[in-house]
Amino acid sequence: MTEPNRVDWGQRAYAHARWLLEEIGPRGSTTPQERAAAEYVHRQVSGWDPPEVHWERFRAPTSAWRPFGVATAMGLLANGLATRTSPAARWTAAALAGLALWWGFRESDLEETWLGQALPQGASQNVWIRIPATAAIPRRRLVILAHLDTHRSPWLFQTPTRTAWFGRLVTGGFLSLAASTLLCWARGPRGPVPRSVAGLLALPQAVTLALAVDADRSPFSPGANDNAAAVGCLLALAEHFLAHPLRHTEVWCLFTGCEEVGCYGIRHFLRRHWAELDRLSTDFIDLELVGVGSVVGYLVEEGLIRRHRYSPRLRALAEQVAREEPDLPAVPHRGGAYGESVVIHKAGYDTITLNCLVPGQDAAYWHSMADTLDKLEMGALDRACRFVHALATRLDRSP
Repeated sequence: MTEPNRVDWGQRAYAHARWLLEEIGPRGSTTPQERAAAEYVHRQVSGWDPPEVHWERFRAPTSAWRPFGVATAMGLLANGLATRTSPAARWTAAALAGLALWWGFRESDLEETWLGQALPQGASQNVWIRIPATAAIPRRRLVILAHLDTHRSPWLFQTPTRTAWFGRLVTGGFLSLAASTLLCWARGPRGPVPRSVAGLLALPQAVTLALAVDADRSPFSPGANDNAAAVGCLLALAEHFLAHPLRHTEVWCLFTGCEEVGCYGIRHFLRRHWAELDRLSTDFIDLELVGVGSVVGYLVEEGLIRRHRYSPRLRALAEQVAREEPDLPAVPHRGGAYGESVVIHKAGYDTITLNCLVPGQDAAYWHSMADTLDKLEMGALDRACRFVHALATRLDRSP
């Protein structure tokens, strides 16, 4: 195996991303194309002859939007039943609205729900390799991950202006559903909810349902920045760490499936390997949208409804890298949706998500049909790889 030079990291990452985009194309969750991306990664890492290569199958929902569409439809039905004079109809409305709110919130916070498990599922897979430390007994374990799949490209995400409304529409839909639930329970014993009030509350929910239906029928994004760029960077880093393992840190390079439908790949991985992954000595670095932008961004918090604040220790380390490496500018930022770090954080691990950022634009070409190969920047890919390497080497030196 040839030794990768750090100068070549951007080129190597770009070559892998280009293959995924030109030879496979959009890689929707649980589709044959997602599997083809996993097979490509498996061939690459197997050719480098690592000590361990793993292919782990699991099943996951085929849609991120369908659970929210079903929950919203339940809320709309509850609004209609709440206007009836029958006490049974009104109590049914209260139960439906409460269940829809509970399911919707848990889905947004990446929790398992009966609703998510009842909807159609498909086959997916994770691929990962273990790179031992040179020391006989390593002190730490570092898991670096990137997801293989691409999201659909809803109407809402096709321009930056529309995308900026995403968080507001999600919040509005949940607030409307919460108000419907409270009103149904408050009015249940007294009488029907006025039709004008029910109609007003139903409007944001109807908009949410329409957007969910549109999203679930839209084509899959080409997925250059999200997330072929990260897969390419992780392959370049894996090759480097195989040639130059860390002294005190065992490195796991993890390529996950089904991130875009609720981070099911990392959920499966953590359930399967919880006994090996000690929370006090294991750190995670999640690579997302690292192919466009002049600045490295590190997420300090994210979440659709419930916000999750990430590891102050890893944030301090990222700030240290930015201070000590003038050619690796980095800034903190806040995510508007969710990523795999949410699942990792909730499982009790220290994690940090790295992006590359265009000033004034948090997620370039996110879930967009414009997320194509020509948008990728060699410099952004190189900075992302170098930043991960700088974090890893500093973690390796930490006690």
